[in-house]
Amino acid sequence: MSKYWLKIGLRALVIFGIGMVCVGLFRSTKRTVRRVVDSNADLNIPLAFLPFQFDGAKAGKFERLVIHRSDPRKLSGVDMTIRVTDPAVAAKLASGCNLTVDDPTHLNNNSSFRCADLDATMESFGQVHIQTKNSDDEWVDASTVTLVLPKAVAADLRGKRNA
Repeated sequence: MSKYWLKIGLRALVIFGIGMVCVGLFRSTKRTVRRVVDSNADLNIPLAFLPFQFDGAKAGKFERLVIHRSDPRKLSGVDMTIRVTDPAVAAKLASGCNLTVDDPTHLNNNSSFRCADLDATMESFGQVHIQTKNSDDEWVDASTVTLVLPKAVAADLRGKRNA
């Protein structure tokens, strides 16, 4: 009978220990997330499953989005890495195209990018790093283009509504 109670006590101790480890991991993760969100550090977000559309047609996939912040609630710019599978799109982007997106506040499966002129209505907001496959079937950096947005949208994203 005493072995029976010993087994129950040991199992209860193991369950308690596992619970305490889970609570500790949860609290540690919560502190880390809060620290990142409340800082002005860059946010590095992998986007491997989001398609990249150029002029309404699928041309590849996003790899990564880096959000640069000047303070916890203000963007200063973004950098994107895109893996382009369409050689014609890669050539067009490498020829000096400035990219813009139709709806910069909602990046999703339907977001479409296009070339735009950097004129008086547009403002540079970051860079887009284009990767293509080489002859060894490996992803390599092909070019870097400027991401441009309308001045009012860029000012709104930066928290400066004076555009």
